[in-house]
Amino acid sequence: MNTLPSEVVKKRVANDLKERKLTQLAVAEKTGLARQTVAGILTSHGYFSEKHAALFSLAFGYNREFLRKGKGFFLSEKSDYGLEKKIEYQDKLIDIFKKATDISAMVNTIVLRDGRESCQDLLQKERIMYNFVSTVKYLPPMYINGVENPPCDPELMTAAVRIFTPVYKELIQIIHDRYGLDPEVHY
Repeated sequence: MNTLPSEVVKKRVANDLKERKLTQLAVAEKTGLARQTVAGILTSHGYFSEKHAALFSLAFGYNREFLRKGKGFFLSEKSDYGLEKKIEYQDKLIDIFKKATDISAMVNTIVLRDGRESCQDLLQKERIMYNFVSTVKYLPPMYINGVENPPCDPELMTAAVRIFTPVYKELIQIIHDRYGLDPEVHY
């Protein structure tokens, strides 16, 4: 496993805190440090000290090894925040699977009713959807900046939802417009 430079580690922490909409004062309150100390930690050269890594890990769920040495996962899955992100990832994955299953039921109904030959375009689009779903289901660990990230990276699943949604909506539209089925009715 590669090691990230300390500047990258600190930038990642600073960006994450910004995404969480936390000010330096809020970070200071959560860690028990002074605001100036927090500013110094995030802008100084070198990795987090053992003490600061422990405080940031406890307060925000970061992996101490990542903060101290640039190794390992960014978030500790044992932390409340890490677990929350894992649950967020799983919820999005389950939603994709549920939608794909619902669409598949509708496509099966249409194929049984109209015959396979007349539904080739619909079956082709369903294959595209399932190729995507299969890819998402079996995602290997990702390496971002040389560091292995857990496959439960919520940003990855947010991107997956963004890619899946137009395909899903297109299938819903085709089923409604061309085959006269109401997508709101579960089959």
